[in-house]
Amino acid sequence: MEINIRGLEKSHFEQLYALFDQIDNLHHDSIPSIFKRSFDKKGVKSHLENILISKTHHIVVAVDKNENVLGFGEYIIKSIENHKVFEDKKSINIVSIIVKKEYRCRGIGTKILKYIEDQTTLLKLDSTELMVWGFNQPAIKFYESNGYETLFKKLHKKR
Repeated sequence: MEINIRGLEKSHFEQLYALFDQIDNLHHDSIPSIFKRSFDKKGVKSHLENILISKTHHIVVAVDKNENVLGFGEYIIKSIENHKVFEDKKSINIVSIIVKKEYRCRGIGTKILKYIEDQTTLLKLDSTELMVWGFNQPAIKFYESNGYETLFKKLHKKR
């Protein structure tokens, strides 16, 4: 299957709504005490429109030869400068990578990740980083299999 990774275009919006809904459902179903079912098509459309004009916030899509969106990666270019504790650093922070359920385990997520990592190299940034929820073991295994290491853990205790 031929897959191309390319920048977000307005023509992708309609196909992306289902993937954003999928992310929303995954989070709500896994931790309903933290995540609301919050999918809002107008809100997602506004979010995507803002990304189109942003210089630091990006989405790349994985499309097949018929321009069907099979997955996407969202990332933000961030920098820390003159912080009292942390060293100066410029990095890409991955917000999310999601692939349609029926297309998982076919290398699409890896292609998206490699594209984002290539941006880190191209822009001469220090690192590619991300946050992943503990319930999302498939994602944790995916990132670890691609060389990512845990930097910190956030723990909580319910009353």
